[in-house]
Amino acid sequence: MLWNMRLQIRPKEQLECLYAYTNNKNIKIRGGNFWYKYPLHLLLLNMKHKRGKQYYHVAIPKFILSREDAKLFNDSMIDAYIPISNKLVEEIWILSRDLDNWKSVLRPLFYNRKIRDLLNKKENLSVF
Repeated sequence: MLWNMRLQIRPKEQLECLYAYTNNKNIKIRGGNFWYKYPLHLLLLNMKHKRGKQYYHVAIPKFILSREDAKLFNDSMIDAYIPISNKLVEEIWILSRDLDNWKSVLRPLFYNRKIRDLLNKKENLSVF
């Protein structure tokens, strides 16, 4: 399972809408700039292979649905599937604390590379 509250997807801005599928209902998902208003997008739970196609298994926040679609569900999050396509944008949301942690982990890799590159240049210069 991929879900860790950081992997999310949303329709591309140029897209008017797309459809997600539950066991017995089709859900219309809005596209466009609508998504910039909300920090919570379609939470990516997993990727599934069904009937020869690849799908994102997502949790859809009920507040993004149209009033008609929202009436069909009792829960605040809807379990659904969306076909994997280039109509979607994959996003990774990260907290500043996590970003700082990643930077501290990666910094030695880049720092050591710079030192190594400088030493190699110095060695190459000393040959002449």
